Amino acid sequence: MRPRALALLAVFTCALAGCSALPGEKDTHASAILDFERGSAALPLDDYRADLPAFQAKYRHALALDVDACLAAQGLSTQADSVDWSASAPRDAREFGVWSLPLAERDGPEPGPLTNYIADVGFSPSPEHEAASKRCVEAAEPRFAAVTNLIHGNDPARRLAEEAAAAVAPSSEGSAFFARIENCLTEADIPIDEASRRARYPSMRSDPERARAYAVIDARCAVETGAIQGLFDLEAVRQSELLGENREELEATRGERQRIEADLDRLIAEGEQR
Repeated sequence: MRPRALALLAVFTCALAGCSALPGEKDTHASAILDFERGSAALPLDDYRADLPAFQAKYRHALALDVDACLAAQGLSTQADSVDWSASAPRDAREFGVWSLPLAERDGPEPGPLTNYIADVGFSPSPEHEAASKRCVEAAEPRFAAVTNLIHGNDPARRLAEEAAAAVAPSSEGSAFFARIENCLTEADIPIDEASRRARYPSMRSDPERARAYAVIDARCAVETGAIQGLFDLEAVRQSELLGENREELEATRGERQRIEADLDRLIAEGEQR
């Protein structure tokens, strides 16, 4: 295989596997994989996080089945089997502004109702059912305390991911990528917000059509200049460095999440067989 092909293969493999630099090393191979349709980004720390929608949906599914068993024992209708638990949206990656053209066209500059959607049961069919559901949830909560503590607690992967994202804009490389977007917006006669260095939008409430139009141009500028890929690649590199520096803590947290996830899988399998 030619040297260039080998190099490209190494970059692609690192992007998928979440390669990380050793402490003190700068990782130049890590890159982000962007889903331009859904506005999500796959990054090195994702495999260590407990707050991502897919894991939360699995928790809600297991909890709903537990509540269903409680409701069924009272002769009330169940709800978990009416939910498409695979329909949860991926993490909405807007740390550097709007960049998914389909989402900009649909929602404008602000996250829409389907953004960050996590599957869950719907409304109860009656006040009696709602009251019983609430009691069943309260009875189930202690059995799921480890899950909620993991999701809402001090998740080191989430903290490090936020740190990595915050480091991008002040960097010289990040500033150069934002300058590309600013130049593109200026050429399109779109006003620029000085703080975010992205488009300054009119209110979605008072002028939704113009706000949506600005969002579409903003997203196109981010994508067509290559700036958004560059910004997320910088975030991936920083995440990979932090992963290397904090590997022991992250591996311990991931081990706990994997153990809990295996328990959730077991509860879901048992619940669906009832």
